[in-house]
Amino acid sequence: MHDMKKNFLMTAVLGAGLLAACQPVEPEKTEQFGTLSVNLAAPATMTKSDTSPLSCESKVNRMRVMIYNSAGNIVRDTLLSSPYNSLSISQIKVGQYSVYAVANSCSSIPSSPGIITNPNDFSNKMISLSDCNLDENTGFVMFGSNPSVTVTTSATPQPADLSVTRFPARIRLVSVTNALPDYLGDLTVERVMIVNGYAQWNIAGNSNPTIYVNPAGRNATSGNIISSAEEADYPAHSFWALPLAEKNIVHGATKTYNHSFYSFPNAVANDVTTAGTGGGKLRLVAAIRVDQTLYYYPVTLTNVERNKSYDVKLTVSGLGSEDPNHPVEKGAAGISISVSGWGDGAEYTETI
Repeated sequence: MHDMKKNFLMTAVLGAGLLAACQPVEPEKTEQFGTLSVNLAAPATMTKSDTSPLSCESKVNRMRVMIYNSAGNIVRDTLLSSPYNSLSISQIKVGQYSVYAVANSCSSIPSSPGIITNPNDFSNKMISLSDCNLDENTGFVMFGSNPSVTVTTSATPQPADLSVTRFPARIRLVSVTNALPDYLGDLTVERVMIVNGYAQWNIAGNSNPTIYVNPAGRNATSGNIISSAEEADYPAHSFWALPLAEKNIVHGATKTYNHSFYSFPNAVANDVTTAGTGGGKLRLVAAIRVDQTLYYYPVTLTNVERNKSYDVKLTVSGLGSEDPNHPVEKGAAGISISVSGWGDGAEYTETI
């Protein structure tokens, strides 16, 4: 009896071993790869009606592309060669990716690869007006992203399309018309400036600005009304002293300027019209001499957005304000303002 039990157990063990040997063996999992094609579109000129746009607004001198996997780890950080419009990457692992592109460079996003290793770092990167260089050999810093790109094993490269766009808005003084009463005669446009602009903006677009451009039209140190480029903040972007030949406008005439100013988005809901440290709505202010007295003509722009252009046509038919941050009361001066948004942006006319 003992031998029979022993034989039975041996038979059972052998049977289990044979059964296990017959089971299919799972093959080792191998990594799968695909191809990613990054296609970049540089910005068009600011408005379709531009006849002589500044080349610095659209010119791309450098292009840096960064690709992150779903874990937030960087898998590619490279500088493109001219014409900076495409990048093909083969043998990239199948999965989800996010793609970021920076045109030109700035202090917070240098052109050297390997500096930014986490995509979340982008949300806090601050761009300054000084990063929007008016020299075409440097150009405006621009940014674009595609946060969801799926790479598969398809023989067709997976496209990752993205457009790089500018960070600031452009405010352009198109023209000034002298519609003053006959007895007031000619007018003299002395200078034009941006008031209550923003000097910094983060990539995420949700920063609370703490650095203003010409707050309330005052010099931040002296508190005096700005009257020269030396007193202005970021004067290349925010201040223009007209050359002598361009200042005078005879009665009934219109002078075309097409001079551009720049600011980061300003969409404050509650305006502030007194001298202070900023916080009011963005204004384009023309300082105009009428009958030997200097007046200010503030043009208030509402909901100024990134990468849009606002054209201002100013018609002066009466006396302006004594303060650059205090709008002329409606009906007092008869100023006609036409502001056009870029592309499909807003178009509206305001009469003060």
